[in-house]
Amino acid sequence: MSLSSKSVLIDWKKTIKKYNNEKFARSLLALFAKDLPKLQAQMKKDYQEKRLSDLTRTIHHIHGSCCFCVAPQLETYSKKLQCRLKKKNYSLLGQGIDELDTLITRVLVAIQPYLKNNQ
Repeated sequence: MSLSSKSVLIDWKKTIKKYNNEKFARSLLALFAKDLPKLQAQMKKDYQEKRLSDLTRTIHHIHGSCCFCVAPQLETYSKKLQCRLKKKNYSLLGQGIDELDTLITRVLVAIQPYLKNNQ
């Protein structure tokens, strides 16, 4: 699994279209931005402590959160990693977690301009 630097991190137009309400979309994005660092930290902890069933649940939560805020690259990547975990395919798991961690950080940076317009 490789990360593309050219893919859209937050598809704002689709997010607004999905909810047909810009203010509501911004509030969901703000919740996503608040929750994502906690999920990121939990993912790292689950991996470090080799709690694979917890890791699978955490990544499932990340994936589900992406669906609400139209974060397509993060949604796709977390889904792939989640499927690998469910199939007990642990090859290159560390690399996958590192890449997901990097992608989450990139998404958190990409969210900021949309949040500034909410204040």
